[in-house]
Amino acid sequence: MHSKEVQTLALIKSKLGGKVTPRVGSNSVRWRLHNAQGMDKLLHRINGRIQTTTKLEQLSRVLASKGLELLHPTPLTVTNGWLSGFFCGDGHFAINSSNYQPSIQIAQKDEDILRQIAAIWGGNFTLISAGGGWIYWLSRRVDLKLFTAYSNMHNITSILTR
Repeated sequence: MHSKEVQTLALIKSKLGGKVTPRVGSNSVRWRLHNAQGMDKLLHRINGRIQTTTKLEQLSRVLASKGLELLHPTPLTVTNGWLSGFFCGDGHFAINSSNYQPSIQIAQKDEDILRQIAAIWGGNFTLISAGGGWIYWLSRRVDLKLFTAYSNMHNITSILTR
């Protein structure tokens, strides 16, 4: 994460252990977890909450190596906080330079997750010509206000303190 967001990793460290260290040559920090107890806590917290296909496959392999069963994620809704965290990692706000229209955007290689998001929140997604990924955007004023309110309700602090 960017070094300005070190407090987020410090909060995760306080719940699960590990180390938060700056990365050499960049304005970023990383959190590393090397103890079995902390890893078990992490797996318990994220099992059943991973939505993207690639990450779900990775989690499945880790859980299988520990003899644990993969819990399939609950479907996305406007009331669960998953999208808030996903947007924090992969999304951004943008302003169209020709008409000054604000939007939120999420770029992703996994078309399926963007399709699910669009089914709930509206908006659009399209293939990015360079890179083979997809981009989702939401730009109607009423939708942006709802998304902002949703993001304020579902922030990383509220998720970790549960």
